Amino acid sequence: MAIRLSGETRALREGVENILAYYPYAARDFDGEISARRAGGEGAPSLKVHRSGAKIQVDYRRRCDFFRALGCILAREENACERAAYEKSGVMLDVSRDAAYTLAQLKEFLVWIALCGFNACYLYMEDTYRLERYPYFGYLRGAYSLQELKELDDFADSLDIELIPCIQTLSHLGTTLKWDYALPMRDTAATLMVGCDETYAFIREMLSSLKGVFRTRRVHIGMDEAMDLGTGAYLRRQGFRPQFELMTEHLGRVTQIARELGLVPIIWDDMFYRSKDPNLDYYNPDVTLDENDIARVPQEVQLAYWDYYHNTQAEYECMLEKRKGFRQHLIFAGGIWKWNGWAPNYGKTFTTTHAALQACRNYRVDEILATLWADDGGEAALQTVWPGLVLFGQYAYGANTDDGAISRRCRAFTGLPLEGYRALEELDLLPGCERPNTKIRNPSKYLLYQDLLLGAFDACAGEAGIAAHYERCAQRLEQLAGGGPYPPAFDRMFALYTLLARVLAEKSNYGAAVRAAYRNKDREELRALCGALDSLAQKAAALHRAFVHMWCYGTKGAGLEVHDIRLGGLCGRIRTAQTRLTMFLNGELDRLDELEQEILPFRQQSGEDDGCPVCNKYHLIATQNLL
Repeated sequence: MAIRLSGETRALREGVENILAYYPYAARDFDGEISARRAGGEGAPSLKVHRSGAKIQVDYRRRCDFFRALGCILAREENACERAAYEKSGVMLDVSRDAAYTLAQLKEFLVWIALCGFNACYLYMEDTYRLERYPYFGYLRGAYSLQELKELDDFADSLDIELIPCIQTLSHLGTTLKWDYALPMRDTAATLMVGCDETYAFIREMLSSLKGVFRTRRVHIGMDEAMDLGTGAYLRRQGFRPQFELMTEHLGRVTQIARELGLVPIIWDDMFYRSKDPNLDYYNPDVTLDENDIARVPQEVQLAYWDYYHNTQAEYECMLEKRKGFRQHLIFAGGIWKWNGWAPNYGKTFTTTHAALQACRNYRVDEILATLWADDGGEAALQTVWPGLVLFGQYAYGANTDDGAISRRCRAFTGLPLEGYRALEELDLLPGCERPNTKIRNPSKYLLYQDLLLGAFDACAGEAGIAAHYERCAQRLEQLAGGGPYPPAFDRMFALYTLLARVLAEKSNYGAAVRAAYRNKDREELRALCGALDSLAQKAAALHRAFVHMWCYGTKGAGLEVHDIRLGGLCGRIRTAQTRLTMFLNGELDRLDELEQEILPFRQQSGEDDGCPVCNKYHLIATQNLL
């Protein structure tokens, strides 16, 4: 394997060296010369790739276009001609929900997105960076040192990627506001006190610390989902004020701090719309902002509209239409659905992305952004995001977005075509569930963590077909583990998901079966079910070990304890269930009150009535008691 560069290459060499160092697999099949030439002139395409014999000529406008062209070459698209649809297209990576990736993993990720043509990466940090004056900020959270962030920024620059800190300056700060130092500036458990001097000293420290680390002047200051704004200590001390007033007052003060530091703030725009709706609904099509409302948003603030829920182009166009009155730089943030539990949801990702980015073509959208959230612990493997990255990258360059094109690029970059990735989402596609999974069902998570005897989700798990479904998933995933020419992380990923499927095959119907045997007073069946827990306990322990193994390769140690508690708790409850069944069968207990309980449909989160709910909160899944 060799990539030889010629022509105008001085600005490219470090980036190419970093690609080969952190993701050598990307060029495994290429051996040849690439001649690079910086193209200019109005109307010129962003990149042109032309093969002539053993030599490939690449004309490029920006460095990021060259790295995108390298991705084209690796995908055997050797006569490509593409024009970027946006000056900025980015990816936002969540490193704050327990999964703080190592520096090496982050560098590899930057290489991934460079090959897709992205030139911005938002690093979503709530309190996972260090503040010298606030030692409890990021304490025991895997927080990045400023030196680590500077090194990452240098690496990103070699790939022509603008690395943008994405922080919180209003809400989503519960993991740090719990400490005593934050009491004077705490409105509610997760939200800062508007108007408090301590609050703005705190925010100034955030922004000034980051200013010296990142090349960019842009900083995403969050301010989303502050639905409890002004309802806690603020209400007790100052009385009631409309949330829109509080929001714009706070934004004005934070913007002034950013202005003094020479920074350009970006915010999520949902609170402007929520504060006008009695139910705090971000997506109410009837809620609009008038000229006076718009005038209260500082001109230099860039607005990010986030939406990864709607399934039709018309719905996104309705939301974009409402934002035409703003003159600010407008960012659309879609989503690559890896945050709904263990399994990725490509059906939802593709449905929402096609609809949203087709709408963005028809409206004044300055920048597109693919978000990679890590809700409730970041369980899904990072490698699962490749199909979504490729899809967003294709839209960013006006390229082919059909499944065949996505599959070819996925195979080129990772050795795995799209259909291989789709084997992972089958974990959430139980028999009878609609395809694509636009209602974001996630049974692989709640059937894994629900209690064997309490069985809160047994109403959706009583069909015999579920166990057979998971056994088929296990067989398919096992074939993929070690079965392709892809990086070692993929082997670990498929090995992990194979074990998950095997646990689910044994566990998903267990609660319904043991309850039926108990109700029927079938002691022979109960004894058999009790004995079967030895096998389940072994499989659950193997799953736990595999998860730890995979985590340790790319993620910091802080946060792993959460999953040890969850998976270790699963193993412990299997043994406790076995103990209670044994005691009952031996006459030491005259009844098992858990199994006397009638099981109701789980409707705490979704209200769905088709037997397959949605729940991605471990504490609601594992127990209905206090945790």
